[in-house]
Amino acid sequence: MPRPPAGASGPVELARAFARPGEIALYLDVDGTLLHIAETPDAVTIERSTIELLLRAHAALGGALALITGRAIADVDRIFAPLALADAGQHGFERRDAAGTVHRHARHVPGLTEVRAELDAFAAAHAGVLIEDKGLTLAVHYRLAPQAGPAAAALQDAGPCADLRRIHADTRAEGDPRPPDRLEAEFLVIRPNHRR
Repeated sequence: MPRPPAGASGPVELARAFARPGEIALYLDVDGTLLHIAETPDAVTIERSTIELLLRAHAALGGALALITGRAIADVDRIFAPLALADAGQHGFERRDAAGTVHRHARHVPGLTEVRAELDAFAAAHAGVLIEDKGLTLAVHYRLAPQAGPAAAALQDAGPCADLRRIHADTRAEGDPRPPDRLEAEFLVIRPNHRR
């Protein structure tokens, strides 16, 4: 898209882009953008008006709209029903294309069972910590136990978790005035880390 002329505002340029829907595609983040962060991953809700807006946008863009999320596609489908949009779930390790075909990185992830056991033990030792097994990724949610954040982030350094690649961690020091809108550490078990 050409650069906006000097003095042009963002909304004006966005309106021009929507006047040419065949030239754009929308990739929308789910948690924290389309959905408010909730106490637990299963507690999120979506307004009917948001689903209706997504339906209209999908039609206006000729289907060039996709969701991007750390959630599993099945979870997205449950939340956004009756929609079944193109989706990059589990940080791209599963994808649903515009035709509705789902592609997954792998069916079996080596080491996931051992890591899950270690994370379950961690959750048992830290009241309020929730382990979410998404199939190809694991998430450690500590929104209900923010004091466990530094320990959750350190999980990558020892035991079976040393073979993890941490893709997201949001830890805040105790007393941090920022709201704990997204407190989690998310891990993928793909290949062992190669230590230097």
